[in-house]
Order: sequence, then structure tokens, then C-alpha cells
Amino acid sequence: MSLISTVTTSGKTALPYLSVSFINVLDGNSVLINLKDEVSILIDCGQKSAFAKKNIYSELDKVGVKTLDYLILSNP
Repeated sequence: MSLISTVTTSGKTALPYLSVSFINVLDGNSVLINLKDEVSILIDCGQKSAFAKKNIYSELDKVGVKTLDYLILSNP
């Protein structure tokens, strides 16, 4: 099982302006929704841990997100 997965179709991103990544944060998943050059949304981020921080920062860097526009916490 991969730590990070991005929604794709036949090896290509389904919508070129939208990416959705599911990030393993140990106690669940974090979801990063990125509308290219428009809006970045992170849903949940797990509990404070080096593992979650590393995986989230890695994915943000991979897709080129420098700032988050929205952070949604479902279980604060």
C-alpha cells in the first residue's frame, strides 16, 4: 500500500486543472485538493507526528503548493 496516492486515469491525471491526493497520516488519511494556480485545500492532517508532517509536506512540495487557502478539520 502506497503512503501517498493521487487520483489518475490510465496513468494521466483525470482533470489537468485538478489534483486530489490521499495522504497517509497514520491515524487516517489527509486529502489535498489542488485547483492548479487557484485554490489549495487540505482536509484533515492527522495528529501531531513527524510521520504525518513529512508526508504532508512531501505531497505539498510534489504538487507545487506553497500556501494553503483552506484547512478543514473534521475532528478538531
